[in-house]
Amino acid sequence: MNSNPIPLSGPAAIPDVVTTISALRHAGSATIEWSTDAEFNTLGFNVIGSKDNGRELRLNAELIAVNEGTTGKGASYTTTFEARQLKGSASIFIELVKTDGTTRRFGPARF
Repeated sequence: MNSNPIPLSGPAAIPDVVTTISALRHAGSATIEWSTDAEFNTLGFNVIGSKDNGRELRLNAELIAVNEGTTGKGASYTTTFEARQLKGSASIFIELVKTDGTTRRFGPARF
């Protein structure tokens, strides 16, 4: 009997993850940047603002489309919000939405 299991489906799949996030304030706006190393099952992203009191809100009106989605390649993203859209957010999270509807949250990046 072999005590070492033999994988039936090849190497383990690399999960879709956000690997970097930055949030920079400018006069009247803020730029949010993030990147992924691999997108196997990514449908899109939400940018979540968080206030110091813990209140959170989704900053983007619609799901931010992926660049690679299901190709397995990584990608970089940049979006800009006007200061009024941030509504007092002190930090930013990126919510990755998978093709099956599940989500994973990454961050925070603080201003």
